[in-house]
Amino acid sequence: MTHTALRRYSFNRPSSSRHALNRYLLTTVGVLLSTVTLTAMAAPSERERFAECRDLAEAHYGDDTRVRLYNIRNRAGTTELRLRVNPADAAGANLLCTAPADEDAVLRTRDGVAIEPAASAPVALAER
Repeated sequence: MTHTALRRYSFNRPSSSRHALNRYLLTTVGVLLSTVTLTAMAAPSERERFAECRDLAEAHYGDDTRVRLYNIRNRAGTTELRLRVNPADAAGANLLCTAPADEDAVLRTRDGVAIEPAASAPVALAER
């Protein structure tokens, strides 16, 4: 190569494929970081909703109640949690806990009937 060829800008700049690879990697890292951040910000609210629904179930069926979470869905600003409730002395049942964004959670039976916390002894679940 001649002296003038080495002075040309095209010989002294990084290759375009390396530049494209760096841009791709930076974009990928940015998307991953934003996804992780959004997931981390959304997770505590679902945990709080589950804790609220579990407290409602335990208030109604007694403290010896086992509550398991099966599914969480977010629909139109409302979080729906599907729960399996097993009281210590009765048969288990599937319940739906709906929690609108700025309101308290409501525990419902499979038929959609709202369940209020019991003021006295635990209530046995009817078998289906």
